[in-house]
Amino acid sequence: MEIDLEKIKKMGVALLASRTTQLGKEPCGGSDRVFWEDVKILEENHIPFKIYTFDTFKNFVNKKVIKIKPKIKIYPFFTLWYCSEFLLKEKKSILLCYNEPMPAGISPKRSIIRFDWFTALPRWWKISFFLKRFKKANYLFPSKYMKTLFLKNYPLISKSRTYVIYNSVDLNLFKPFSKNKNYLRIGFVGQWTKRKGLHFLLKAWEIIKSQIPQAELWIAGSPFLWARTSPVSDAEEIYELMKFYERKGMIKIKGEYPYERMPDFYNSINLLVIPSLEEPFGLTAIEAMACGVPIIASKIGGLKEIINENCGILVPPADSKKLATAIIKLLKDDVLREKLSKGALTHSKNFSYEFRKFKFLKLLEKIAKANLK
Repeated sequence: MEIDLEKIKKMGVALLASRTTQLGKEPCGGSDRVFWEDVKILEENHIPFKIYTFDTFKNFVNKKVIKIKPKIKIYPFFTLWYCSEFLLKEKKSILLCYNEPMPAGISPKRSIIRFDWFTALPRWWKISFFLKRFKKANYLFPSKYMKTLFLKNYPLISKSRTYVIYNSVDLNLFKPFSKNKNYLRIGFVGQWTKRKGLHFLLKAWEIIKSQIPQAELWIAGSPFLWARTSPVSDAEEIYELMKFYERKGMIKIKGEYPYERMPDFYNSINLLVIPSLEEPFGLTAIEAMACGVPIIASKIGGLKEIINENCGILVPPADSKKLATAIIKLLKDDVLREKLSKGALTHSKNFSYEFRKFKFLKLLEKIAKANLK
């Protein structure tokens, strides 16, 4: 099925980054990674685009990035100013807004509101004038779970205006290359926050070490992986906790990896643990699976959709004992671990970059055709 790129090119695309994000940090969190993947798709297909953001990281320079600097930083005036400036500058483009739903109430037919985490619609969305507009906008989610939650919270929005496009993994970059793993090593990757369930992983690890002393826990990432315009509230607390366990010799902190080196990390572990308390998707899961690494994850959110019995084990969230039991089971069972490793590699192909690119461009084409009648 072909895509009419010319219609998309005629409108062009304007991307509005979340006002809480500092663009340009590398390595970055999963939502930023998806943002830049969208940019890559536009670039590859020679589609004109501009990027609007509140702030950029340090000395980040990109000629297509435009900063919007509201003079009032008090919510909700800050949001109103930020989005209004964007709309005033972009009167014809397709509007791709990341966790910034306000443009849907002003210019709905051109708007695609992408939700990578839980963001509420503006309080005034039910006012008759704006409700008609919000109902005409387009809403994009990385999982069926996120779409279902959104429609539950906003039942007046039609299902026909909502779309799910799973995030993807670069199968040319993420692939297995380490054959001999003469160790028992568990890995964690991501932002060091309470939301990621690190407290429960560390409690589970004490149980695991008492039964399998030679087991290792490698921690990649940091509390500052997602560069924000305001600090993560529990960043310092989690950082101190991680350093405490490192001083005890319980864990090994590997820190932040550049994106291109993440396959090195995945190929150095036997299994990946994702103990999150909430997870809209779970990008690290498909990256690890593409490297042939089995997953043990919380049975929540998008993780329930992308992990099955052929590639991993799902456990109840916030349950250190059951998490420890699952990890111990997989570490002690070489046959099961190998079976899940092969299953993970096969399953990862369902999340290819090419498949996501096609669905993303088809959505842009649909918006362009609706606006160019």
